[in-house]
Amino acid sequence: CPFTLNMVDSWGDGWNGAEWTWTEDSTNSDADTGTLDTGASGTAPLCGGGCYTLSVGDGSFPSEVSWTIVKDDTGQEEASGGAGES
Repeated sequence: CPFTLNMVDSWGDGWNGAEWTWTEDSTNSDADTGTLDTGASGTAPLCGGGCYTLSVGDGSFPSEVSWTIVKDDTGQEEASGGAGES
């Protein structure tokens, strides 16, 4: 997988219902979904070639949610945001 999603919860109790969706732009189909179930941080691989969009829902405590996407081969941050952002 070319990218890694780094998930952070500032309170340390997971994303409280906020979920992420990795959508392939050309087909508008969901390639993967997930959440940070527990804890202050976690990662998930983001796979696929072509153009994709990551969307993150609000959950119960959206102000606690943040994320970054890092390109695995360079370590460069490609995108970042919080709950309700793509």
